[in-house]
Amino acid sequence: MGSRGTKLTSRNRSALGSVALGLAAFGFAFAVAACGAGGPEGGWKPAPYAPPPPPEEGFGDMDDEAEEPATLATAEPVATATPEAPPAGVREDGAACSKGSECKSGVCEGVGCEPDKGKCMAKDRPCTGAKMQLCDCAGQTITAEKASCPGVTYKYPGPCK
Repeated sequence: MGSRGTKLTSRNRSALGSVALGLAAFGFAFAVAACGAGGPEGGWKPAPYAPPPPPEEGFGDMDDEAEEPATLATAEPVATATPEAPPAGVREDGAACSKGSECKSGVCEGVGCEPDKGKCMAKDRPCTGAKMQLCDCAGQTITAEKASCPGVTYKYPGPCK
C-alpha cells in the first residue's frame, strides 16, 4: 500500500468532518424524537404531583414516654359590657348619702343638701303620687315623676325662689 492509504489530504479531512457533523446532527434528531418532544400536542409530559407520605408512628429519635401535647396560647377574653361590682365602701340601701354615686343602687334621695342628709334607696322600689316640682341642690327647679320617689337630694319641695 502506498502513501495513498496513509495520508489524509485536506480534501479528505474536510469530507470526513462533514460526515461526522452529519452523524452528530442525526444523533441529536434521533434523541429528540426518541424523547417524544412533540410539543403540546403530545409527547413527553411531567408526572403528576404526589405529596410525600406522612411520617410513620415512632419516627425519629423520640423517647418512648408520651409528651404533653403543645397548647396554643390564647388571648385573654375581651371584657364585655357587664355591670361592674360596686367599689369598696359603696353604701347599702337605707344608709346616709350625699349623692347617688355613693349608693350601691345609684339612688340617693331626700330633703337636705348637707353631707349625708340623703338616704340610699333601691331602684325598684314602688313609687306613688303625682308629678311634683322640687328645688334641687344646684338651685334648679326639677320635676319628679312620682312625689314619693324624687330620685335626688333637694333643698325643699316646690319651685326654686
